[in-house]
Amino acid sequence: MTLATHQSLRQLLRQVPSNAFSKSTRKAFLFSYLYVVLPRIIKHVSRAIKTGRPQDSVDPILKTLYRALHPSKFPLLVAKMIATTNVLTPFVQKLLQRKTNNKLIVSTIASFLGAIINFPSFQAHIIKYNRYFSLDFTLILFTRALDTVGTSLFPVLVKNPPPFLQNYGDGLLFVVSSFFIMHYWFFYPNKLPPAYHRWITSAANVDPEIVTAFKAIKSGTLKYGEHCPDEDVFVSMCDRYGQDPSKGSLIKNTPLPCEVLHAFTTKNCELHALWRFQRGFKFAFNLYGTINFVVWLIRRGSPKRYLINTCRSSAFLGAFIALYWYSLCLARTRLLPKLFPNVPITRWDDTIAPAAGAMGCGFGCFIENAQRRKELSLFVAPRALGALVPSEPTKFNLMVERLAFSLSFMVLASFAKQDPKKVRGIMGKGLEAIFKD
Repeated sequence: MTLATHQSLRQLLRQVPSNAFSKSTRKAFLFSYLYVVLPRIIKHVSRAIKTGRPQDSVDPILKTLYRALHPSKFPLLVAKMIATTNVLTPFVQKLLQRKTNNKLIVSTIASFLGAIINFPSFQAHIIKYNRYFSLDFTLILFTRALDTVGTSLFPVLVKNPPPFLQNYGDGLLFVVSSFFIMHYWFFYPNKLPPAYHRWITSAANVDPEIVTAFKAIKSGTLKYGEHCPDEDVFVSMCDRYGQDPSKGSLIKNTPLPCEVLHAFTTKNCELHALWRFQRGFKFAFNLYGTINFVVWLIRRGSPKRYLINTCRSSAFLGAFIALYWYSLCLARTRLLPKLFPNVPITRWDDTIAPAAGAMGCGFGCFIENAQRRKELSLFVAPRALGALVPSEPTKFNLMVERLAFSLSFMVLASFAKQDPKKVRGIMGKGLEAIFKD
């Protein structure tokens, strides 16, 4: 080793402490920590408010704050990635100085190395508890990176983009993502993260017999006008609602009356949709009301704005649920069978009607404003993608996940340093705050 090389190496090593614990590293940890703990704290606080026992929330909140500090949890993963990137940047710059002085290339390589070095330990730790934790983070980063690249290249590739796409592109992304999520929720629930599947089931408030029956019709174990293994699937439902079991018979009823799918609330599909909207609005108001109230307490904004935002978000979820059920009815009895009478009855129930419901529900997002639609689409897109990719933690899948996570972090970090406005949504603002110095 020459004297000049030795001196250069010593200069680089002197930068390690300052780079590793720079302001960007500290801010990365803080933002990631708040991202992890705030939703859980809000959940504990809202539960305490509902039960009227605020003291019950103290212990769970303290545990949440403590557990998020674990070395293998997400906040320290992000901090370590930023610290490693900062530390490696001068080394990479020194190695490439003869070939390039481009700071973007140096930053890109260092960001990739920062992720690929630190993510495997986080992944190995987290999949012991829940496979979907690491996969969720990976898919969130991947869809954000894809969105950033896509929205950056779109104006370059398409000189005069149609106003329709500019105004409603996020909404359409939400519609498509919701289609995949609801289709898999109905027919292939194991493709969704268990917690997410439970939340959708709770919000949809659907009788389990309905899901079982549509699955049986699709698989062929339940047929109209024939005695089949699953022909009594609606008997328990009819008993539970105090109805004549013959109403749920697929031998006597071809097709099954919508009244059964309406949980016997009404025979009218429009009134049932309004009933579903009301129930969905109430469910969402309890959810968003608590969240927005906590945010309002922190930010102290306008009470009127707080109420408007809560009502709008509640109306969105109510419309999402109502449109799902009404689209289902339109496809199986109200409209499509009359327009296409030659289509077999079974075909409406085993494919077309559930698909219509899955597609129709997403249009409820247009109740929200453009900014909120953007956040909603970026929230559901990773979940939809997660239903399409294999989730088994095989060696190959875990390796692909590491590569996808590292490349996504590389893209987002590079954009955040060069042009942070290109990273849309809350993540973009967070990355801009981290790297702006």
